[in-house]
Amino acid sequence: MMPRSEQIRRVQQQQQSVIPQLHLPLNQYPHMRKEDALGAFMILINADTEQFAYWLTKCVNEMAPPLQEKFKNTSIDKKLLNLHMKPHEELFTKLTGCVPQSCSPAEMTISESDTGPFAPQDLEFAPSRRYSTSYIRKNKTELTKSVHTGLPNPLTDPVKCSLIQGDYLYFHYGCDGQDDRGWGCGYRTVQTMASWLCHNCFPLRDKHRPPPSLPEIQQALVTMGDKPSSFSCSKEWIGTFEASLILDYFYDVPCKLVHVRGGGAELENIAVAELHQHFEKHGSPVMMGGDRDNSSKGIFGVCTGDRGSYFLIVDPHYYGCQLEKTELQRRGWVAWKRVSSLDQSSFYNLCLPQTAKKGT
Repeated sequence: MMPRSEQIRRVQQQQQSVIPQLHLPLNQYPHMRKEDALGAFMILINADTEQFAYWLTKCVNEMAPPLQEKFKNTSIDKKLLNLHMKPHEELFTKLTGCVPQSCSPAEMTISESDTGPFAPQDLEFAPSRRYSTSYIRKNKTELTKSVHTGLPNPLTDPVKCSLIQGDYLYFHYGCDGQDDRGWGCGYRTVQTMASWLCHNCFPLRDKHRPPPSLPEIQQALVTMGDKPSSFSCSKEWIGTFEASLILDYFYDVPCKLVHVRGGGAELENIAVAELHQHFEKHGSPVMMGGDRDNSSKGIFGVCTGDRGSYFLIVDPHYYGCQLEKTELQRRGWVAWKRVSSLDQSSFYNLCLPQTAKKGT
């Protein structure tokens, strides 16, 4: 059995190697020593369930007073909404050195049977119309195709049901290896819309290009003068207006922007009517965003019945391994949602690509 003195020496060595990796803001809490923090955490690692609950509660209670003082004039709810990561996952990774059980997007590979209109040589070196090359395909990411297909209509006997026409690829958080959680939903919706254009409007033309990467989208907005140079490589959001600029810049596709004021009547009447007309004439996916409800979402269909309407929403906020479309539907990332379930106090903007004359 190892002598007690040797056990102590090894623990001290571990402290010296582990403490710098914890990144604990101890300078803000002068009453807490690094050794104390590490000791408490080591107790959590080796404790049984009851000990874990006891010491976790103790640690949190000790942290509460200084945190309350520091953030007494701050809206915690607002800060959490603006975070670009999930705090519980980051805390787990920082403290344990492990990654929550999931696949790494970088480990995904592209399916040879699902390359859509892109030729094999285009997958790695597809040229941008303006500059650079798209790294979406170079990362060999397999993206799920046309994720709404096979989803039953929400109404058995609808008065009217209108859907997009054609195929597309589903872009979502982290699908290309870039962790854009908390700020990239608008970019991902734009990429999904761009993939629809590639599949349906320019499949046989020599100068088609795959959806632009997030850095390419940001640089394009800077180049055209819509954003300052600091916007490049930032984590700033984009909305429906920027989406219209991007689709016109890379694909020469103009977009119609529709503003819908808050309230159920506006959504049911104006938005539903606009979407029915759009899908019947253009058949292209629509981007939707708002103010209180500022999460970007793709609208891929609208279904109207006697008691209200539903939107077919393709949500870009999924983060993780690539899933089959049936699993995405089961988890609710692709789903019909009642218009009345949307935030009735939020205004909404729609970006509708005008693609009626773009098809081949």
